[in-house]
Amino acid sequence: MYLEKGIEEFRENHKPSPFTIACPYCGGLAMDVSGIQKVPGGGYVPLPDGYSYFAHMENRDCGVPVFCQEAERTRTSAPVPDVDEIIDRLTSVEMEKRRENLRKELDQLEEILKNAGEATAMRWKEFEIAMKRIVKIAGMGAEEIESQPEKLADLKKKKDRLAPPAALDRKEARKKQCAVEEETVSRLRQYRAKKNCRAAGKRTGPRRREGRGPGEEN
Repeated sequence: MYLEKGIEEFRENHKPSPFTIACPYCGGLAMDVSGIQKVPGGGYVPLPDGYSYFAHMENRDCGVPVFCQEAERTRTSAPVPDVDEIIDRLTSVEMEKRRENLRKELDQLEEILKNAGEATAMRWKEFEIAMKRIVKIAGMGAEEIESQPEKLADLKKKKDRLAPPAALDRKEARKKQCAVEEETVSRLRQYRAKKNCRAAGKRTGPRRREGRGPGEEN
């Protein structure tokens, strides 16, 4: 595509060229990837025959693509594809890609569920084996305990000792402990009172003298 005078020239009548254009014959899109290639030596040259260009038109904000006469002649002979047909074709391709991605995701999900099912079955089998062992051990223990009643009573006592006390039991234990503490305090007070009485008697009572022999008064 060539540029007419005034297109992509940074002057007063400057107009940009479009970055992307649509072909009116094949329905394809063309994009600028190389940038402007100026004429060697600068200036302007006449447009050769059979080349397309961007025209400078007053009523447009950017360059207008004008295609060559050869393309105009071949347009009548070449069939022009329908735009709706192209959109349907692109839509079908996009939908096929989405269906393919969805199939891959479903396959991955199926593989994950299969692995999870196998792991669950293995864990369930291990659980069944463990439960059978527990039932067997429990049955053997029950038979042994039934054959020895004294062992059963001993186990019940151990269970009662290991079991956490109930609220009433804790209350009774607190009452007993309080009674013991009160009894201890009372005995301590009595002991101190007797001790104080003896000490007071020694201070205020008659002084006792030791006997020095027969016939001597104390």
